[in-house]
Amino acid sequence: MANKNNKKTSQSSVIQNIIWLIKFNFKYVPLMTVARILGTINSYGGRLLSAFVLGLIIDSSTKFSVDPQNNFNLVINAIIIYGIYYLTVEIISSIRNYGENISSFQISYAIPQTLLHEKLNSLSTKTLESPNIQNLITRFNENKHVLSQGSRNIVSTIGICFALIAALIPLLVYIPYTVLLLFVVAIPNILVNRKVFAKMWSIDKNLTVLSRKAGNLMYLITSPESLKEIRLIQAYSFLRKFFDTYIQTRNKLYNKLYLQWSAYDLLNIILKGSVILYALYQIIILAQQGVISVGQVVFYLSAITIVSEHIDSLSVSVSDFYGVNLRLSEIRELLNWKEAVTKPQKKMEAFKTSPLIQLKNISFKYPGSSQHIVDNLSLEIKPGEKIAIVGENGAGKTTLVKLIANIYPVDRGEILVDNQNINQFTPESWYQNFGVLYQDFNHYGDLNVSENIAIGKITEKIDKKRVIEAAQKADAEKFIMNFSGKYNQILSERYEGGTRPSTGQWQKIAIARFFYRNAPILILDEPTAAIDAVAESEIFDRIYSSVQEKTVIIISHRFSTVRKADRIIVLDGGKIVEEGSHAELIAKNGKYANAFNIQAKGYTQ
Repeated sequence: MANKNNKKTSQSSVIQNIIWLIKFNFKYVPLMTVARILGTINSYGGRLLSAFVLGLIIDSSTKFSVDPQNNFNLVINAIIIYGIYYLTVEIISSIRNYGENISSFQISYAIPQTLLHEKLNSLSTKTLESPNIQNLITRFNENKHVLSQGSRNIVSTIGICFALIAALIPLLVYIPYTVLLLFVVAIPNILVNRKVFAKMWSIDKNLTVLSRKAGNLMYLITSPESLKEIRLIQAYSFLRKFFDTYIQTRNKLYNKLYLQWSAYDLLNIILKGSVILYALYQIIILAQQGVISVGQVVFYLSAITIVSEHIDSLSVSVSDFYGVNLRLSEIRELLNWKEAVTKPQKKMEAFKTSPLIQLKNISFKYPGSSQHIVDNLSLEIKPGEKIAIVGENGAGKTTLVKLIANIYPVDRGEILVDNQNINQFTPESWYQNFGVLYQDFNHYGDLNVSENIAIGKITEKIDKKRVIEAAQKADAEKFIMNFSGKYNQILSERYEGGTRPSTGQWQKIAIARFFYRNAPILILDEPTAAIDAVAESEIFDRIYSSVQEKTVIIISHRFSTVRKADRIIVLDGGKIVEEGSHAELIAKNGKYANAFNIQAKGYTQ
C-alpha cells in the first residue's frame, strides 16, 4: 500500500513539475518556447516529410524517363513541392535559432540567478544559516541547468510524438507486428534509463556536503585575498585534497554506473538492430511483389529508421525527465520555501529621532545549539544614549546587537521600540533606522569609492557632496585623493587600473559608509580593529560630536573608546554582570576594572 502511495506521489510530482515548467517557460521566455515548439516539430517531422518528397521525385523521375511527354508535369510538381518544403523548413529553423539566441542566456543563467537571489533575500538570517537551506542552495546551483534542459525535454517529447505518429501510420498498413516489436524492445531501455538517471541524482545528492566543502575550499585556493596565507602556511596541498577526494569519489561512482549502462546499451543495440533488419527485409519483399513503388521503398525505409530512432529518443526523453523531475523538485523546494513564522506585513515609519529601546528577558541560542548565547537579559537604552558593550570573546556581545537589529529573532522575551514589539513590523522597515558596522564588514571591490560609501543608503540617488563629507568624517579622504581615480577608483586589482586598499583603508571606507547612512540608531561592532589607537580616537571623537542626538551602541576592546560612553554594559555568559559609567565601574573594582587595569598595564610597561 505504501509503495502504491509513493508511486502516486511520484506521478503527481512529475505532472506538477511538467505543468510548473510549462508555465515557467511561457512566463519568462515565451518567444523561445514557441520557437522551440515550432523548431522541434519541424526537426522531427521534417525528416519524414523529406523522405516522402524524395519518394515523389524518384517515382516522377522514373515515370518521366519512360514517358517524358506525358509525365513532365509530375517532375515539375515534385520540384515545386520540394521547394516549398525546403523554404518552410529553413524559415522555421531560422525562427527557432532566433528564439534560442535571444533567450538561452536568460533561461540558463539570468532567470535562475535572479530567482535564487530574490528567494535568499526574502529569508531570515536564521533560516539562511541552517544546513538544510545551505544544501538546497548548493543543489539549486548544481541543478539550475534543468530549467533549460527540462524545457527542451518537454518540447522534444511533443515533437517526437508528433513525428512518431506520422511515421507509424503508413508502416502499420504493411508491417504492424514488426513495428509493435520495436516498441517492445524499447520498454526495457526506458526502465534501465530511468533507473540510471535516478542513480545519478542519488549520487549527486549524497555528495552535496562534500561538494559544498570542495567548492568553498577551492574558492579560497583561487582567491588572491586568501591565497597569500595559504601559500605562506603551505596549506595548498592539504586543501586541494578535499577537492580531489570529491572528484575521485564522484568519478568512481559514475564510472561504475556508466560501465553498467554501456553494457546494457550494447545489448539493446543488437536487439533493436535485428528488428530493424527484419523490417527492411519485409519492405524489400513488398517492393519485389509490386505492392509498393521504388519511391515508396525509399519512403518506407526512411520511415522505419525514423520510427526506430524516435522510439529511442522517446525512451531517453521520458527517462531523462525522470532525472530532471527529481532535480526540478529540489529547485521548487527552495523557491517555495516558507519561513516557519509568517513575516509581519506592517511597516514601521522611519524615526526622525532615536527611540526608546527596551529588551525584556530576552534569550537566544543558535540553531542546533543547546547553549543560550544571550540568557534572560533585560536592558533599557534611552533615546540618544551612548552605550558601550564589553566582555570576553563569546560573552554574547555581537549576538546581542544582532538581536537588537532584528537580524535574528529572540527565542524568548521581547524587544520593544517606543513600547512597540519589533516583531510586529517587517524587518526591512526596522533596518532603515539602523546604521550598523561590523568588524567583518563587506568589501565591495567591484565598486568604486563613491559607490562603496553610498551603498550605506543606496535606496536614494548617490549624493556626491554627502559622500565627500562622510569620507572626511571617517578620515578617509586623504588616501582617497591619492588614488589615481579619486572617488571613481575601482577598489580591486582584478580590474584594469584598479587598486586594493589596505585593511585600515577598507575600515575607514566602511566607517564613511556608516556616516553616509546617517541613521538614528548606530551600532559599531569592533569596526576600528585594524586602525591605530590615535586614528581610532579621532574617528570616535567625530562620531560622538556628530551624532549627539542619536543612539550609539559600541562594541570594542579598547577602553580608550569605551570609557567615553554614557553607560558601559559588561556581559559574561550572555548576562549583564555589571553596568555604569567608566568611573563607576572602576570604583566597583569588578570584571571591568580588572580588564581595564590589565590593558592599562600593557600600555605603561
